[in-house]
Amino acid sequence: MASTSRLLSILELISMKIKTCYMCDQPVTSREHVPPKCIFPEKKDLPKGFDFRKNLIKVPSCDEHNSHKSMDDEYLMFVLASSPHGNKHKNLHFERKVMRAINSRMHGVECTNECTECTECTGSGLVLCA
Repeated sequence: MASTSRLLSILELISMKIKTCYMCDQPVTSREHVPPKCIFPEKKDLPKGFDFRKNLIKVPSCDEHNSHKSMDDEYLMFVLASSPHGNKHKNLHFERKVMRAINSRMHGVECTNECTECTECTGSGLVLCA
């Protein structure tokens, strides 16, 4: 029986021979992680000895089907990490990666008082919309 790392190496070699994107006939410009790499916690956010991003499967991709869908990947990460069910690694992923992403998105957002759906402005100037 082949080991997991050997099987992943074989899959990687096969995908390197493919010259078109996995979703269309455009030339390959990069490799897409399947599932998206962002749904796995970064090594720096895990206890020592854990690395869930090691040996992830990659498929040939064009720019449109890789980097241009990163918002969809991030949304999937938010949904999965926000689930009330999971283990300690999922909880750490939410507390660290997801909260960093939320905080970076909120940085610099100011109320313009132009949105009719705003319920209130926070003391920090952030907008709370319904």
